[in-house]
Amino acid sequence: MKKIPTRLIAGLSGGAVLVFGLFAAVFYSANSAPDFYQQALQVSSAQNEIEGCLFERHLAGLSNQIQADGPWSVVWTSAQINGWLASDLMEKFPDALPDSIIEPRVAITENDIRIAFRYDSLVFDGIIEIRGDVFATEIENQIALRINTVHSGFFPVPISWWAERLEVSLRNRDIIVEWTELERDPVALITLPRSFGNSRGSRIILDGVQLTEQLIGIAGRTVQETFQSVSEGSDSAESTQRLGGTSPDSRLK
Repeated sequence: MKKIPTRLIAGLSGGAVLVFGLFAAVFYSANSAPDFYQQALQVSSAQNEIEGCLFERHLAGLSNQIQADGPWSVVWTSAQINGWLASDLMEKFPDALPDSIIEPRVAITENDIRIAFRYDSLVFDGIIEIRGDVFATEIENQIALRINTVHSGFFPVPISWWAERLEVSLRNRDIIVEWTELERDPVALITLPRSFGNSRGSRIILDGVQLTEQLIGIAGRTVQETFQSVSEGSDSAESTQRLGGTSPDSRLK
């Protein structure tokens, strides 16, 4: 029997070690969770229920404000959002997310919003983290979701994985989504219906979205179409001032 060269054996062994090492690195990276995500998963179910109730209380208050003409605003904490995601989302809206997305949580700073979740499918099982920014554009009732990075551990994940899912989910709720770019970052432009959330069909105008440390604030106004020109200016200034922000973002002119 012909003897296999020692150099070939060494090469095959080195290649096997390299492949195994790469596989181990990918596996470890995919299952390494960011600190905020680990901390959010450690919150007790009782505390999540409390925070989730506060989230829904603020949401109900916002719904009531939107029904009446005039300015409205709401502020949620990241703890309230995470509490609702943990205790209420799947129970009340079981079809809101694909089955492959498990235990989503968020973190908010004054510079960005971070979303993490476990993605479990036939081809991938690991933690996905999305970092981005959210702001109102100069187009009426349009929110921009700028996506800075999508990654699993050290490895980037193609944004195309999520773009189509986002569009379908929002389109089913009569919300228009378009895509553009800002400094090479993909940006989802989400346009809300004019009478979104108002049972009388009044015009809903979004004035601003603001991120601060662990808080997200939204302000706007409800206007009857016949009084649009009279009430638009002063109400807009008041709504924006209560958030401590500026006029709608001009980054996407």
